[in-house]
Amino acid sequence: MLVKLGGRVAPALVTSRTLLDTADRDLFDRRIKWLLAHSEADPRANSFREAIQIIIALRRPELDGLTFERKKEILGKERISDSRMEKIHAGVYPAFNNYLRQLPMHEFP
Repeated sequence: MLVKLGGRVAPALVTSRTLLDTADRDLFDRRIKWLLAHSEADPRANSFREAIQIIIALRRPELDGLTFERKKEILGKERISDSRMEKIHAGVYPAFNNYLRQLPMHEFP
């Protein structure tokens, strides 16, 4: 759930967990596209963009219905760090959350 205050989305309420829990696939895709568009030209956003790629990987259709532990096992074979996946899954990955605060969240879909 997002709380809009005066037309703005509080950045603390948007985390990687929020994205992972977005049930509407179209909304998820629009949010990912928006986040990538706002970070693509920023050389300081590498970890942020890598986190988005992990979020996308965790949402792959072939992983639907699997437990997080099973997803972690599968994605670990693709050399995605367990630690990063765990932090992203929990919504506490600092590189993602800190960069998010710099974005114009009043435009967030």
